[in-house]
Amino acid sequence: MAVDPSLIEIVSKDKTNIARLVKGIEAAVQRSYDTDLIRDGAGKVITTQDEVKRRANLCIDMAKQLRHEAKWSVFRIVDALPKMLRRRLDGQDFDPTSTAARSSWFPDV
Repeated sequence: MAVDPSLIEIVSKDKTNIARLVKGIEAAVQRSYDTDLIRDGAGKVITTQDEVKRRANLCIDMAKQLRHEAKWSVFRIVDALPKMLRRRLDGQDFDPTSTAARSSWFPDV
Protein backbone atom coordinates (compact mmCIF):
# COMPACT_ATOMS: atom_id res chain seq x y z
CA MET A 1 0.00 0.00 0.00
CA ALA A 2 1.33 3.42 -0.94
CA VAL A 3 1.76 6.00 1.78
CA ASP A 4 0.42 9.50 1.21
CA PRO A 5 3.43 11.76 0.47
CA SER A 6 2.07 14.40 2.85
CA LEU A 7 2.43 11.92 5.73
CA ILE A 8 6.01 11.11 4.75
CA GLU A 9 6.72 14.83 4.71
CA ILE A 10 5.53 15.10 8.32
CA VAL A 11 7.45 12.14 9.74
CA SER A 12 10.63 12.24 7.64
CA LYS A 13 10.21 8.69 6.28
CA ASP A 14 10.25 7.07 9.74
CA LYS A 15 7.92 4.08 9.30
CA THR A 16 7.19 3.82 13.02
CA ASN A 17 6.06 7.43 13.14
CA ILE A 18 4.00 7.03 9.95
CA ALA A 19 2.02 4.24 11.62
CA ARG A 20 1.70 6.25 14.82
CA LEU A 21 0.44 9.31 12.91
CA VAL A 22 -2.05 7.32 10.80
CA LYS A 23 -3.46 5.64 13.91
CA GLY A 24 -3.65 9.02 15.64
CA ILE A 25 -5.55 10.54 12.72
CA GLU A 26 -7.94 7.59 12.62
CA ALA A 27 -8.56 7.88 16.36
CA ALA A 28 -9.11 11.65 16.18
CA VAL A 29 -11.62 11.31 13.34
CA GLN A 30 -13.45 8.49 15.13
CA ARG A 31 -13.54 10.46 18.36
CA SER A 32 -14.92 13.49 16.51
CA TYR A 33 -17.80 11.36 15.22
CA ASP A 34 -18.42 9.95 18.70
CA THR A 35 -18.64 13.50 20.02
CA ASP A 36 -20.94 14.65 17.22
CA LEU A 37 -23.29 11.74 17.93
CA ILE A 38 -24.23 11.44 14.27
CA ARG A 39 -25.99 8.08 14.53
CA ASP A 40 -28.75 6.17 12.85
CA GLY A 41 -31.67 4.57 14.69
CA ALA A 42 -29.62 1.47 15.53
CA GLY A 43 -26.87 3.52 17.20
CA LYS A 44 -24.36 3.10 14.36
CA VAL A 45 -22.25 6.17 13.60
CA ILE A 46 -23.30 7.76 10.32
CA THR A 47 -20.39 8.82 8.13
CA THR A 48 -19.83 9.80 4.55
CA GLN A 49 -16.61 9.12 2.67
CA ASP A 50 -16.25 12.83 1.87
CA GLU A 51 -16.66 13.90 5.49
CA VAL A 52 -14.19 11.30 6.78
CA LYS A 53 -11.69 12.49 4.16
CA ARG A 54 -12.30 16.14 5.06
CA ARG A 55 -11.67 15.46 8.75
CA ALA A 56 -8.56 13.39 8.01
CA ASN A 57 -7.23 16.17 5.77
CA LEU A 58 -7.81 18.71 8.53
CA CYS A 59 -5.70 16.52 10.82
CA ILE A 60 -2.95 16.21 8.19
CA ASP A 61 -2.88 19.97 7.65
CA MET A 62 -2.67 20.63 11.38
CA ALA A 63 0.05 17.97 11.80
CA LYS A 64 2.12 19.58 9.03
CA GLN A 65 1.83 22.97 10.66
CA LEU A 66 2.76 21.70 14.11
CA ARG A 67 5.64 19.56 12.88
CA HIS A 68 7.25 22.16 10.66
CA GLU A 69 6.35 25.49 12.23
CA ALA A 70 6.06 24.63 15.93
CA LYS A 71 8.60 21.73 15.81
CA TRP A 72 6.28 19.40 17.73
CA SER A 73 7.16 15.71 17.90
CA VAL A 74 4.86 13.15 16.29
CA PHE A 75 3.95 11.90 19.78
CA ARG A 76 2.82 15.35 20.83
CA ILE A 77 0.90 15.92 17.59
CA VAL A 78 -0.96 12.63 17.93
CA ASP A 79 -1.77 13.44 21.55
CA ALA A 80 -3.25 16.83 20.58
CA LEU A 81 -5.07 15.83 17.36
CA PRO A 82 -8.47 15.01 18.91
CA LYS A 83 -8.65 18.35 20.71
CA MET A 84 -7.38 20.29 17.70
CA LEU A 85 -9.83 18.60 15.34
CA ARG A 86 -12.74 19.20 17.72
CA ARG A 87 -11.89 22.90 17.96
CA ARG A 88 -11.54 23.18 14.17
CA LEU A 89 -14.89 21.44 13.60
CA ASP A 90 -16.51 23.76 16.13
CA GLY A 91 -15.19 26.77 14.18
CA GLN A 92 -12.62 27.71 16.83
CA ASP A 93 -8.92 28.29 16.41
CA PHE A 94 -6.29 26.19 18.11
CA ASP A 95 -3.20 28.16 19.04
CA PRO A 96 -0.35 25.73 19.69
CA THR A 97 1.67 28.48 21.34
CA SER A 98 -0.97 29.20 23.98
CA THR A 99 -0.39 28.13 27.56
CA ALA A 100 -3.54 26.00 27.45
CA ALA A 101 -2.14 23.99 24.53
CA ARG A 102 1.15 23.30 26.26
CA SER A 103 2.08 20.20 28.09
CA SER A 104 5.38 18.87 29.30
CA TRP A 105 6.58 18.05 25.79
CA PHE A 106 9.92 18.85 24.21
CA PRO A 107 10.45 19.64 20.53
CA ASP A 108 12.43 17.22 18.39
CA VAL A 109 15.92 18.45 17.68
